Order: sequence, then C-alpha cells, then structure tokens
Amino acid sequence: MKRITNYLIAMALMAFTFTSCEDVPNPFGQILPPGQEEETETFTPEGSGTQADPYNVQGVLEYVTGLGADVQSDKDIYIKGYVITIKEQYSAQYGNAQFTISDSKEGGNTFTFYRGLYLGNKKWAEGDATLNEGDEVIICGKVVNYKGTTPETVQGAAYLYSLNGKTEGGGGDTPAETIGTKDAPITVTKALEYINALADGGTTDKDAYVTGKITKIITTDANIAQYKNIDYMISDGTNELKVFRGKNIDNTDFTEAGQISVGDEVVVLGKLMKYAKDGNIEPEVAQGNYIIKLTKGSGDGGTTSKYGTAESPLTVAQAMALIDAEGTIAEAFVKGKISQIDSYSSQYKSITYWISDDGGTTTQLEVYSGKGLDGADFAAKEDLTVGQTVTVKGKLKKYNDIYEFDKTSSIVSIGDGGTTSKYGTAESPLTVAQAMALIDAEGTIAEAFVKGKISQIDSYSSQYKSITYWISDDGGTTTQLEVYSGKGLNGADFTAKEDLTVGQTVTVKGKLKKYNAIYEFDKTSSIVSIGDGGTTSKYGTAE
Repeated sequence: MKRITNYLIAMALMAFTFTSCEDVPNPFGQILPPGQEEETETFTPEGSGTQADPYNVQGVLEYVTGLGADVQSDKDIYIKGYVITIKEQYSAQYGNAQFTISDSKEGGNTFTFYRGLYLGNKKWAEGDATLNEGDEVIICGKVVNYKGTTPETVQGAAYLYSLNGKTEGGGGDTPAETIGTKDAPITVTKALEYINALADGGTTDKDAYVTGKITKIITTDANIAQYKNIDYMISDGTNELKVFRGKNIDNTDFTEAGQISVGDEVVVLGKLMKYAKDGNIEPEVAQGNYIIKLTKGSGDGGTTSKYGTAESPLTVAQAMALIDAEGTIAEAFVKGKISQIDSYSSQYKSITYWISDDGGTTTQLEVYSGKGLDGADFAAKEDLTVGQTVTVKGKLKKYNDIYEFDKTSSIVSIGDGGTTSKYGTAESPLTVAQAMALIDAEGTIAEAFVKGKISQIDSYSSQYKSITYWISDDGGTTTQLEVYSGKGLNGADFTAKEDLTVGQTVTVKGKLKKYNAIYEFDKTSSIVSIGDGGTTSKYGTAE
C-alpha cells in the first residue's frame, strides 16, 4: 500500500513539473524540425475604399502611406476588418469609441479607428450594441497617417458603418448594396420618391446612382477654385434635384469652372438626403457624392438657353422681355454697358448701378446692390466705371416698375468696350507699375490681375503650402510688388520654395493693398498663368 501511495505522489509531481514548464519561454525560441521555418502571416492589399468595395486593412495601410505624414484623405474611405483591441468602448458619455482592426482575428497588421461615431454616423446611445473583440466591422471616414507613424481615422470624421453585417438601416450580409447601378442608374423622379419617404433631415443608408442632365451650376467660379466642389442641379426632364458639394469624376477635385456645364449628362453616386432647415425642405444628393460618368453636352442641350449663359448672355432688351413674359427669373446671364452708377454700400461691399445695350440711360436694367467679379466684394464706388461692359449673373425681377437684378447678383466677366479693365484681366493684366499706381489711387483693390517677372523669392510655408515672393516689370528688385503667401496655378498648393524660380513670368490674381508701406497681393492670391521668359514652365502653360 505504501509503495502504491509513493507511486501516485511521484506521478503527480511529474505532471505538475511538465505543466509548469509550458509557461517558461524557451531561451532559444521554438524548436522546429529541420528544414521547417516559423511562418509569419502576410496580407495582400484588397479593395478600392468605396462602399461597394472597401479596403481591407492592408489596402488602407498602403493608401494612407501614400498620402504622406499628417495628410488627410480628401474623401471618405471604407475599410473592413476584425476588432482586435478596444481602447475606448462606446458609451453614452461621449458616444464614440477607439479600437484597432486587423485582417485577421488573430491580429497582425492593424489600423486604428480613432474616436469615431456609431452606426448611422450617430453617437452611441443606451441600448445600442457595444463592441467585442473579434467583431467583423466596416468603418467609414477620412483617414490620415498621424505623424507618419499611426495610420488612423480622423477624429470627428469617421463612423462605424457595419457591425457584424448590420448597418443602421437593418443591414444584413450585403452592406455594399446600392440604389440603382452604374449601368442602370435611377432617374431624378425615382430619387425624389426615395427622398420623400425619408424623415426630415434623413439620409438613405445606401448610396444611389442617379442620372440626369445638368440644368444649372450654382457655385461661383471663385468658390469652385477655393473649395474644389460644385453645387449644381440635374433634371430628367420632369423633375430637378440638387447635387450638393459634388466632386468630379472618380471623386477627384474640381479645379476650375467649366469642367462641367449646363447640358452635360451625368451619373452621380452618393446618398440621398431630405435636407431640412427652418421649416424648409430641399431634396438633394448629399455631400460626399461624386460623378461616375460624364457625357459632355453642347452647353445647353444644343441651343442657347433662354436665360442666357456666361458664354452667350442675353441682351438687356431680351432680359426685360423675359421678365415681362415670366415674372421673376431665378437665374439669368445678361450683358450690357454700364450706363449709370448710383451708390456704394460699405455695409454689403456692393454697388448699385445700371446697364443698357447701348450705354445710354433710356432703356436700362438696374443691378441692385450687386457684387463684383465672381461674387467678390467691391471696395468703393469707383471700382466700376460708366462705359464698361459687364456680364451679370443673378435673379431677375420687376420691382415698382423697375427691371432689375436683385441683390444676389454678381459679375461673371468684365471689360470696358475693348480696352483693358482698370483692374486687369487674365488675358490683359496690369503691369506692376500700373498696380502700384492703382493702390495709391484707390487703396485696397478687391481683385486685380498683374503680370510681372519674379524678382525675389523669400520663403515657403509648409503650413499653408504657399510661397512669399516678389514680382517686377523688369525682373529687378528696385520697384517690385510682394506676393504674400501666394498659392500656385489656379490656387493649387506649392510643395517647396523651389516650385518657383527667379526670372519666371507670372500673372497673379488677388487682392491688392499697401501694408506697412509695402505694395502687395495679400494671402488670397493665386497664379493664373506661368512662364519663364519664353521657355516652357516646369508646370506647363496653356500654350
């Protein structure tokens, strides 16, 4: 009996010894059979980052790396993966969460979802499901490689799109489903049916492909250049729908006016929204949309628009006849000579003036409290001159028997009967000497065009992607005009001080003023054409 007891005790000690050794790391690593190496799981980049085709984690890691350190994506990116670690769980206090995802439930490559919102792009609320490690998710939002070392979503610009196949609208296993397809898009009328079924302020949980013909460009030329998107209207011949802050083909930026035009046919991809504010409802394709397909038209369906276009405006007589026939016109383009200038409003930075077909005051159209070129502010009554030829865009109506543009109007092109505008144009800019004389005479000039040779380059701002440099008529530094923190061609960012070269000839557009006895373009300026004294610019030229 004693021998059996001792045997059992010995067996127990052996079992304990072997079990304990499992927790002791082998100082030489795992011992593998000859010829067998330890495997490390690798992942292949997949997806295109769209709702229909999300990136996997490896795909977004490559995309973010390509952006550069601290450069945010210009569009929302969809990414799929498995939750690996949860640093901040969703809670009612903040409504957001922070977690990492990977292409494998076991981990490996990781991407951080940084303090993003819950399903439906909303804050998490009591009763909503929380996260668990191993959950399969699709996240959506702007992404950035923070300080060049941490790929993550941008705080406040991302949300959980799908949780284990469930989306805000009920989801299921096909979160990439869309309304319509690229090859079979829905009409504007059908889109309005979806929108009308939404609650006020509601948005469809799926993207929609919508086709229509562009009937109106809402965004001004200046704002297109600045914000890189366009508000416009599309129609199927029966109904109209607004496309809000739309992007160009394949979600690229618009860089200038004219890239889309009235009469073009488009297929747009984006969520549908029933926008509501102050009791007003406006159906729209919501921000984040972009053009999938663009078929250029003739500008207005083949004939001149009865309301005119920037290229083919109405005469003053035609505009008056149109008002008599239709009453208030939401938007029209009218060309005429300035026949009378009444007043300048320092409050609204606008001028009330009149235009006619012949420059006389017998049959004229009032431009009430109108804005300058592309909606720019006027600085003084003298910013316009009787005899100048202008094309005006805005709302036409008759008020107290006066035919007029109301106070929403702006000038889309300006000249003075064949001679150079006193503020210059892109085609006929001022010299540096003329610009300085103009500043001396009028002070701050809201917008002018000046051509000169780069005489001095001071500095590059990595924060604003701009260059401070000087131009003169002869390339010398005796009489020169400073371009303070100026942008590149058509408002593009500079990447380094070396993007410009002393001796290059540039035409600059922007606000002129005198600051601390220095004649300058302020930091709103940009280059409209660039050359280098006869040779090809390293950025190219129109010619």
